[in-house]
Amino acid sequence: MPLDTVYNTPNGTKVGYLYYSQFIKEHNEALLQTFQKFKSAGISQLVLDLRYNPGGSVSSAALITALIQKGFLEENIFVQFQGNKNMGKTNYRYSDIFNSSSFPAIKSANLNLPTVYILATDYSASASELVINNLRPFINVVHIGKVTVGKNQASSTIYDQRKPERISWAIQPIMFKLANKDGFGDYESGLSPQYIINELDQSLYPLGDIHDPLLAKALNLIDGSTVASTKGVESTKGLKYVESIQLEKKVIPIIIDDQNKGL
Repeated sequence: MPLDTVYNTPNGTKVGYLYYSQFIKEHNEALLQTFQKFKSAGISQLVLDLRYNPGGSVSSAALITALIQKGFLEENIFVQFQGNKNMGKTNYRYSDIFNSSSFPAIKSANLNLPTVYILATDYSASASELVINNLRPFINVVHIGKVTVGKNQASSTIYDQRKPERISWAIQPIMFKLANKDGFGDYESGLSPQYIINELDQSLYPLGDIHDPLLAKALNLIDGSTVASTKGVESTKGLKYVESIQLEKKVIPIIIDDQNKGL
């Protein structure tokens, strides 16, 4: 589940902070509710913490980019799958990933931000890197931390679809390279940050603590401050989800890790 809060900086900027440990499609509704809370709080800046996120569902990565980016449109290309001469290239738009009934809720919670600050390290991989790389054609992405893992591949699960099933196992061959809407996907050596910070060189603080070196750097870049507070702003920690909003997902049989069998 997301870990999130809102900070007031000394210069009066409201900053949303979201730590997301893994892209799990079952958490999409909670993710949507978190962004609705951010929007209601009136944040103008966002720090997205993916420092320990190994990846996961493509639909969750698509959702978080859709909720962040300025000028979001259903027909924006989210990801390009680049295959060999037999597989070719395929663009997937947001409309290919989410059903039309999902877009009113997504647009309602969209923050329309021109810049996002992403905390990512050498533990950040796959869908985390997809978010960083695939947001860059749309908005300014400020990457703070370390060079990421460099997992830019996509696989397809091949399994026995006969009824009754005769073969109980499946295979997952790597078939595509992942790229953004501009066709860039050459980050097999990882994505390099604009600001290199190794959190292990300093004292460790709880996630979301304003003294954490990665978060402190983001807050400093936002308005020159290193101290913030949550006074006067309702935190979204422990948020109770009252309204049920169902994201109906179309199925595209492509995954980027071994824990999901599609979008």
